[in-house]
Amino acid sequence: MNWFFSKTYKHKCPDGTVRIIHKNIDHAFPLSLKENNKSFSGDLDVENIGNGKLKAEYQNKIKGLLFSINEQNQSLMINFRFAYAAFQADPCGNNSFITRQSELFSLGQQRLMELKTQITGLITLAESYPNNPEKVLPMYRNIIDKMSNSSSNTATVQAIVENREAANKWIKGQSNE
Repeated sequence: MNWFFSKTYKHKCPDGTVRIIHKNIDHAFPLSLKENNKSFSGDLDVENIGNGKLKAEYQNKIKGLLFSINEQNQSLMINFRFAYAAFQADPCGNNSFITRQSELFSLGQQRLMELKTQITGLITLAESYPNNPEKVLPMYRNIIDKMSNSSSNTATVQAIVENREAANKWIKGQSNE
């Protein structure tokens, strides 16, 4: 029975299976997941990490990484909402579609969590070696490579080139002091 106050309703398919469908797309995943991901990188407050041990240039690079992760997470959420809207329109025909999309969403979330963990390690490394870009920048480049997920991404490749040039200038400037 479908109650008017229920967040879901049951839909019986021609093959006899029953699909439970959320009336509101916001309920497709528990609210706690949405709230936790509102600011995916919010618990990594770069300015307050290590009581000022993090140099400004590292802070800016890490902020950029966190912003990118947050953007990718929001994109995942929007893609899932589109997939769920398609499932709502035809729950009997789109069951395998929503299953695949849910798996892709889960893999995307896992990938972003791994990147977030690596960024936490980058922050620790940058705090431990604030004047040693030779130790910090390779990990930063590795994270950028993983985030881009494609060597043909022109914007990412350009950003990497610019960051390498800036790092080399910075390293040369440090050796002259």
